[in-house]
Amino acid sequence: MKDSRPSRVSLLVGWLLLLWTWPMVVHAADPLTRLDPERYGPGTIMVAIEQLAGYTPSQAVEPVRALLGHEDVALVRTAAWFLRRAGRGDEGVASAQAVLQDPQASEKSRLSAATAIGVLRSAAGATVAAQALTGDESALVRRAAVLALGRLHRAGWTVPLIAAAGVDEDERVRVACVRALGMLPDTTAEQLFELLVSAEPAAARREAAWALGQGRFAAVAGLAGQLTRALQSDPDCRVRAAAAWALGQQGDPSTRPALEAAAAGSSGCRLAAQAATVALGRLE
Repeated sequence: MKDSRPSRVSLLVGWLLLLWTWPMVVHAADPLTRLDPERYGPGTIMVAIEQLAGYTPSQAVEPVRALLGHEDVALVRTAAWFLRRAGRGDEGVASAQAVLQDPQASEKSRLSAATAIGVLRSAAGATVAAQALTGDESALVRRAAVLALGRLHRAGWTVPLIAAAGVDEDERVRVACVRALGMLPDTTAEQLFELLVSAEPAAARREAAWALGQGRFAAVAGLAGQLTRALQSDPDCRVRAAAAWALGQQGDPSTRPALEAAAAGSSGCRLAAQAATVALGRLE
């Protein structure tokens, strides 16, 4: 019968292979070594960052900061999250700013850097985002900067956002400006009233209506009248629906007749009729 046991030579070869590959296995197992975008893809690096977040070693800060200009936005979000978790948000903002100001940086890299500012949640990021809003040639980067500014929830930035909502050449940026204004703590109802009437495109007016549905505006004089006007006369069906939703959120019983008329189809907009029906339910 043939001996099935491995030969001494086979065992020796196996041990030699293990000894030769063991340093590489150990090296690959260390998440710090997988923060190199030249060697690893975004998925591998994101897993490494999540592993490092469990103990946030200081050695990881610099290589993670270097990732804030990566063209993969998901990776950059993860890197920014790690820096915020590690209490290094200001350093992350500095890295993002360097990317945004680099004339050689690609549009995708600048887009990632602008997005990172909103995730970092550092007060220092507001100035950097505002600079990108007025200075970057890419509408995608400007839009990302606007949304980052909104996510920071910092007072003092309504003026540049209102200005860009009126003059930016790209409608996506203008819509984002109104959305961001709804996130800022010092945006007034009167500012949103103006945008609800005049903002273009219609999606920007819709953002104004949604913002006016927030509870912090419930006691503002004239709120019900402004939203009712939008419900009854805005040329865009989706804006009328957003106005109906906002009226339901505010729960003002004086708006019942207008909501009942809209629910009955007076506006000629099915979305508005559905939103008005839901809003009436909130008035019960």
